[in-house]
Amino acid sequence: RSPLLAWLGVQAQRAEQGGDLEEAARLRRRIEMTQGSAPSVKAPAKDPK
Repeated sequence: RSPLLAWLGVQAQRAEQGGDLEEAARLRRRIEMTQGSAPSVKAPAKDPK
């Protein structure tokens, strides 16, 4: 994982320096997923009938 995280970090830094904030954010999310600290996603609430 370490080489992948290092590469993703460099790519995110390059994207930020190049002004591509959307790509940088995408890479940061990918880093979080790789580290296992991705934000939890809640399932939509069901309507009680």
